[in-house]
Amino acid sequence: DLNFNLYVADFWNNRIQLFRQDERNATTIVGRQGTYRWNLSRPRDVKLDASGNIFISDSNNNRIIMAGPYGVRCIVGCVTPTT
Repeated sequence: DLNFNLYVADFWNNRIQLFRQDERNATTIVGRQGTYRWNLSRPRDVKLDASGNIFISDSNNNRIIMAGPYGVRCIVGCVTPTT
């Protein structure tokens, strides 16, 4: 990002990690134990936009989710419950 932080899709541990500039330890930002709690299944890629929203390719769930200042939501491949 603009602050030289690194976002990593941790495929095997089902989470998105944030490595802040000049820090050795990561923080889980999206995942079961993350800042944004969301069940990921094999996240494959992570992208950021200019507003700081994080877009995650959640590969085993066949969807793309977005995490940002207003929380987490599914934006592509969302399953709607049937009635």
